[in-house]
Amino acid sequence: MAAISIYTDNRYESVDLDFVSSVSMQELATILEPLGFVRGAKGRARYLEHPSCAWYVEFPPAPVGVGSRIIGPEEWHAMDTPSGRIQILSPKPMIMDRLAAYFWWNDQQ
Repeated sequence: MAAISIYTDNRYESVDLDFVSSVSMQELATILEPLGFVRGAKGRARYLEHPSCAWYVEFPPAPVGVGSRIIGPEEWHAMDTPSGRIQILSPKPMIMDRLAAYFWWNDQQ
């Protein structure tokens, strides 16, 4: 999650940008392919990658959750950036996500 990079001043570096969307992955791919994005290889088909960028984009389906716990609207915050206002998860669900990754997949980050 790129949001973790924002909150940790890049001490945790994400390599993807997550955008929650109700649009299907097939529709998103159709829209973004003319801009040079391609679907990820097998096992990464939920990502869109661009050959000139090290980062990739992921579009997790709504509603966002950690395990079976849905992330409610109170856990989203508006943040002003030089490029405009964004909606970003609060730190609590991101910590839960990182702990879950550690316990379920032994992700040491």
